[in-house]
Amino acid sequence: MDVKPLLHPFGIVVSPARRRALLAALALSLTCLSASAATGDISKFPVNDDNPSASIPSPEERNASPMQFGYFLQDLYTKGELAFEKKDWATSVKYFEAIAKVITDRARTFSKLCEAYQHLDKVALARANCARAIVLAGSTWIDHRRFVELSLAAPSLTPGDIADVDASILHVRQQFAALPAEEGRPLERKEADRSAASRALFMREFAGLACRFALRLRDANRLDRCVDELEKQKAERATILTFEWTKAVVARDRSRSLALIDQAKELKLPATTLAAMVREHDDTFGFLALLKRNKVVLGVALALMIIVGGALVWARRWRRSAPPTSRSATDGEPARS
Repeated sequence: MDVKPLLHPFGIVVSPARRRALLAALALSLTCLSASAATGDISKFPVNDDNPSASIPSPEERNASPMQFGYFLQDLYTKGELAFEKKDWATSVKYFEAIAKVITDRARTFSKLCEAYQHLDKVALARANCARAIVLAGSTWIDHRRFVELSLAAPSLTPGDIADVDASILHVRQQFAALPAEEGRPLERKEADRSAASRALFMREFAGLACRFALRLRDANRLDRCVDELEKQKAERATILTFEWTKAVVARDRSRSLALIDQAKELKLPATTLAAMVREHDDTFGFLALLKRNKVVLGVALALMIIVGGALVWARRWRRSAPPTSRSATDGEPARS
């Protein structure tokens, strides 16, 4: 194992001999994780628990004591993990933020920050850390899923944000498609089946997220692709139908929307879902909606209203200004000669 790439983000320059010694020390330090949790810091560089980032040794101190700096990072990580396990998100982010300042090329720390900030309802910070994690070595499908979820929760999305989500969705799909088929020996078949089922479930959920993203953008082409993906992943018919109907509404396909609402009734979708579908259909395809979308129709309707209204006003005024006429004998009063 070559630890040189691991050390570059720390700003440490070491000789091959010292690198070998550091490798041995790092291996030994792994046995101290539980001890560090029980007894406190194991490095000579103390951790400022109120502001861990302020504790980071200078590059000169790191170079002078690389082993102690390795212990320092271990202290930070142990404290951050303990807080994370206790769901003390505010404390955990302090330690992981400090680690992220010196280990910038691995996904794990940014993934932890993303999840912790999500629990703290700091969507922008969570999304920024997930965006960092998914482009680094060590990222997982869970990081990509969380990134898309947080993008859906963002109050607004720039064209760059949309491009990043598209890239994340495409990456996961490509990675899933590139996985080899499960071909274990008979004794391994059961575990292989569980693994395949878990991946299939993840991809169905991820395809649903992609559809929700397409819906937020009101993009018929994206909806078309995600519905195809849902069918490919063998999602439930009710889920597929919901997004098919959404695509019909976005594409202004009135007859298709009505047909899918009928199918939804046959599938016995919840009454609240059906009511929402009917309401959205009426809002989209009703007469008032047509007027809002079509300026020509709206202009003609307004012109007709003005003409009719003007005619009614003119007729009323004419009646008021017309001279009274004498009533004839037919009205019950004899005519005078």
